[in-house]
Amino acid sequence: MKRHCWLVVLLTVALALPAAAQMPPGMGPGGGGTRPPPKPDEDKEEGQAEAAPPSTQDEPTLQPVPTYPGQAEKELQFFEAHGYLRARYDFFYKFNLGFKETTFSPFPTPICSRTLTGNQTPSPSQPALCGGKDGNTIDGANMRFRFDPTLNISEHVRIRAQIDMLDNLVLGSTPESWASGQVAVGNAPLGAFSTSQVPPTAGRNSWSDSIAVKRAWGEVRLPIGELRFGRMPSQWGMGLLANDGNCLDCDYGSTADRLMFVTRLYDHLIGAGYGWVYSGINSTQVAAWQNKYYGQGFTLDRKWGVSEWLLLAGRIDKPAEWKEKVQRGDVAVNYGTYHLFRTQENDIRFNSTVALTDSDNPGGSGGLRDLYVKRGAFAWIPDVWFKLSYKGLDLELEGVYIYGDIDHAEDISPRLDKGLKIRQWGFALRSQYRFLNDSLRVGVEIGSASGDSTENANINYLDFRGEFNPPVVGSNTNGRFHFTPDFHVDEILWRRIYGAVANATYFKGHIAYDIVESFGARLDLIHSIANVPVATPGNALNYGLELDIHVGYHNDDEGFFTGITYGVLFPFGALDHPATKDGESFWGPTYGGGAKIAQVVRLWVGIKF
Repeated sequence: MKRHCWLVVLLTVALALPAAAQMPPGMGPGGGGTRPPPKPDEDKEEGQAEAAPPSTQDEPTLQPVPTYPGQAEKELQFFEAHGYLRARYDFFYKFNLGFKETTFSPFPTPICSRTLTGNQTPSPSQPALCGGKDGNTIDGANMRFRFDPTLNISEHVRIRAQIDMLDNLVLGSTPESWASGQVAVGNAPLGAFSTSQVPPTAGRNSWSDSIAVKRAWGEVRLPIGELRFGRMPSQWGMGLLANDGNCLDCDYGSTADRLMFVTRLYDHLIGAGYGWVYSGINSTQVAAWQNKYYGQGFTLDRKWGVSEWLLLAGRIDKPAEWKEKVQRGDVAVNYGTYHLFRTQENDIRFNSTVALTDSDNPGGSGGLRDLYVKRGAFAWIPDVWFKLSYKGLDLELEGVYIYGDIDHAEDISPRLDKGLKIRQWGFALRSQYRFLNDSLRVGVEIGSASGDSTENANINYLDFRGEFNPPVVGSNTNGRFHFTPDFHVDEILWRRIYGAVANATYFKGHIAYDIVESFGARLDLIHSIANVPVATPGNALNYGLELDIHVGYHNDDEGFFTGITYGVLFPFGALDHPATKDGESFWGPTYGGGAKIAQVVRLWVGIKF
């Protein structure tokens, strides 16, 4: 019996030795990793054979493993996930510049500080609500979860999307005790007794739902270029005209419904596309047609809408290629030109609204037909861009011009019976020099956006989002251009009060220093003047001087970032409200006066992936 046991042990060892010899390092029994080679002076066991001398002949080349069907698909990562989660807190002090009446304030005023109650006319003798306490400060916290998924169908075909969840949701805005026009959504009769937040639902406790699918588009790589189609981000140059809003602190973003093709020729990118800017009223928006089961929606008139053609060309490196050139110390140069052509035949009457209950009524008067106007609009929008980096110098420039004509604008203003001309322009020049291995950066920036003499005695004076204002009497030219709102210049005047640079030239200097690789500070100083002073509230040249200080920390390996910002705006004459204008009552003695100093404190925290 013992003899048989020894035979079994010997056979087991004999079979195990060849198998162990074939195991890769670190995969043997015990699995602790690769063992170090024996020292040259170590004694060898008696009878151990000497190692064969190395061969002086080249070893035969190893043949590659043959491919198999579906190998590329298996190696390709099918699903990619990117995006970020951010939360921000803002403390605004005197963003109304001291003008507390809602009609003339450039920024919302605290409700308790207003003298306006119900539908009454504001009067200085009327007591303020809530005793007029705390009439200078507004604050709030908000968050956003942005999800950017990519489905790689193959190496040449992919689907991309952008989905925002709880997009800029004001924290504390949807307690279970509150609903608009309905009973409470939970069991709490008062806000003081709310025990939970509920998801925002459009028309119930919010203007928007919890989830907003903002973009979805496809990209197909062909032998001669790349085809893109769908609702996609639009970005060009520095972002004056087209800005995708993908920065961590952005709020808007340019989105285009577009079909386009791009290709590379002699290291240059060339592209063309067609865009649906405005389709007109479609069948899904009108009660007469939305209940018909056609399976899909369609425009009710192909001549009622805005079409756009796109052409672009230039040398545009990928971010990784550009970074590699800069790190090598090479002269890195990019440039390009971007052209948009827009046309529109018919339009909806200015300031008209279309309800879902409106009738099409094709056989008589009334309905959608009465909203039609002849427009006859055309615009050519050229944009040029240049970018240079050499050693410590960074330089970037973008300029845009809008040349357009509108044949019929009588519905906008009776004095526009001869049509309306669009002549607008804007540019920005940004420079920076890097010292001390890029840890110290000093820069200068100049930007300008055209204006015109249009005046308005209400809040639209200081808000690019305001309604379209016709030119002054005797003029039929609109010259007021504004940058995209995600082109950030400062923290108060252009970002929050005006909303975007318009009718202004600004001069900006900055200095930034990274104390350590992940922690740094930055100081910005911005002085702004009006290109057309008569179009400012105070009919003066200087808007003001703003100082912004940023301190931040970021951990790129783990995708974490946080920081704090303080800003102060010293307003000058252009932001004042004069009691009279040109000898006639304009603001009136009650609402006239000098603009007050505004301040902001911002805190942010986020995770990027």
